[in-house]
Amino acid sequence: MSADRRSPLSWRDCDFHIHTYHSECGTAEMIPEAIVRRAHAIGLKAIALTDHLELDHHRDYFPILRKELRRLKSPIPVAYGCEATVLPPRRVTIDAEFAAQFDHILCGYNHFHNIEHVEHFYDLCDAEKKAEILGMFQAAVDCPLIDAIAHPFFVYHGSAMRRDIYEGITEKEIAPILEAALRNDIAFEISPKAIDADLKPAADRLYRLAADAGLSFIVGSDSHILASLGKLGMLSDFIESLGLDDSRFVYPAPKPGNCSR
Repeated sequence: MSADRRSPLSWRDCDFHIHTYHSECGTAEMIPEAIVRRAHAIGLKAIALTDHLELDHHRDYFPILRKELRRLKSPIPVAYGCEATVLPPRRVTIDAEFAAQFDHILCGYNHFHNIEHVEHFYDLCDAEKKAEILGMFQAAVDCPLIDAIAHPFFVYHGSAMRRDIYEGITEKEIAPILEAALRNDIAFEISPKAIDADLKPAADRLYRLAADAGLSFIVGSDSHILASLGKLGMLSDFIESLGLDDSRFVYPAPKPGNCSR
């Protein structure tokens, strides 16, 4: 990651998890030009575009996106990124050669709502499901190509994983994950998903352990529509409760040639 922990930016100025129309989940309005126009209009000072890298054919749209960014005249820095994932049993969907082009690489280990990826989880007992969560999380933080973990501790509604399983994760069980993230300089994302009411108090406890362990953090809206872009003010109380200031956040920046300014 081309990032700066001494950036003059505040986390409130940024949104580093945005999907364009290239992702299946991104709406047609999410073209880079429209995203930048909206981000600038609402006062954001830095953003990152992070389309999904889950399936082999996803690799095909990144060259198109990169060309779009190079043509884009942006008044704010736009980091060129992706959101890789961990597929069962422990396969991270990015390699060193492909990773070299990016400014910012997120990784989600918990896309358990994608049934084609995690269908076998339905036959597991609770202890085995928890082991799967921890194992996939561990695979993400063990990968030195990753810059930040997308929406850690989150379980989607309708997922193959039950949300209450996180409540049973102990400090001893999460410790190796936090240690690997710290060792590999991998930040944890704080997004609106971090304050999902159904995940409390488990998410609060696990985020606090991450903060106490000295990890860095990053903010992102995980936007798929323009209306949700940059809506991160709701995180203020949560971030304050963790004792985090701007110096604990990372701020991805574009490499020369990845975006025109």
